[in-house]
Amino acid sequence: MKSARAAQPRWSRSYLAASYGAGDTGQAYSLQVLAEILGGGAGSRLHKTLVLDRGLALSAGCSYSAGAIDLSTFRISATPKPGITVGDLEAQWRARLTGSPARA
Repeated sequence: MKSARAAQPRWSRSYLAASYGAGDTGQAYSLQVLAEILGGGAGSRLHKTLVLDRGLALSAGCSYSAGAIDLSTFRISATPKPGITVGDLEAQWRARLTGSPARA
């Protein structure tokens, strides 16, 4: 989506996920661990790869709420640095996820 009111682009990908209260509730524990490892702060894999190593993003992280009453959402997001397109950022994320090289 684009908006003239949003000065900084942001990329995100959301997945419907189980919680403690709905879906395959046993997955909630694993999803909490995954969210922390993948995007839980400055030491996370996404932050290290996209912000520190490759210098493509200003921020990168994950969010997940295991305590949702119904199904939850597992979200991955990043804010590209000026001059980096959202498409470039997504390609790098996809490469990190699949282990295949990203297109330049």
